[in-house]
Amino acid sequence: MIAVHVLTPNQELARDFSFEMNHTWRRDLESQLRGPWVEPLSRSNVPYRCLLVERDTLAGGLLQVATDRGADLVAVGAKRSRRGFGSTSQKLSQGAGCPVVVVPPDWHSATAT
Repeated sequence: MIAVHVLTPNQELARDFSFEMNHTWRRDLESQLRGPWVEPLSRSNVPYRCLLVERDTLAGGLLQVATDRGADLVAVGAKRSRRGFGSTSQKLSQGAGCPVVVVPPDWHSATAT
């Protein structure tokens, strides 16, 4: 299993952050990815790797990782918009080349403690 976080730098972000601030922000995100975000996997003894990638879009980054790593399944959390799920989950479901599971933001496992 690979836990992926995609950074999507844009011009606004580049203008707002200095190099040092960007480095600290990236390090903090990586800490979150390697810590609390994968805690359920760690607790369940599921083997995983963490990957932080930079791409122009979330969907583009996730599709690239899925393709490069030969993913059998892509699972992604989604935010609900007024028209259903967002464009990232739609682009993934259309381009992943493997099944895509979209987990709604209000879903909670019946076995969660």
